[in-house]
Amino acid sequence: MVDKPFSAGDHVKFKAGGAKGIIEAIVKKEAIVVVGDMRMHVKLRDLQVMETPAAAPRTSSQNDLAVKSAQFEANLDLRGMLPTDALRVLEGFLDDALLTSANSLRIVHGKGNGTLRNLVKNKLREYQKQIKHHHPAHYEGGDGVTVVEVL
Repeated sequence: MVDKPFSAGDHVKFKAGGAKGIIEAIVKKEAIVVVGDMRMHVKLRDLQVMETPAAAPRTSSQNDLAVKSAQFEANLDLRGMLPTDALRVLEGFLDDALLTSANSLRIVHGKGNGTLRNLVKNKLREYQKQIKHHHPAHYEGGDGVTVVEVL
């Protein structure tokens, strides 16, 4: 990571989840970050500046994204995981969902004492600009499953 102020054109990494992108513009305390084909408004405090990566052939990344999109499973089961492990898996899942332009996600966290459900709700707040809404799956697990509709 590089220790310098943010500016347009910087390669950045999201602190939560590790997704990478390029700053297109900075408006007050937010950056417009381009991640694949998406533009996201992200608070500067949630980003880290990276060294500029070596240029890679465009077709390779397009093929990688196409393969990732085809292989992406829109269901995630967190039951039985420790909160730290569940958080890491959830962040990767949400980042992959955004990169692959998934429309609807299903996160199984179980009912239990609510630890994983609360972890999921708190993490989804960080992604509130990228998702339409989230709610319990009324007919497919009730409070033990969260359905997420992505923008």
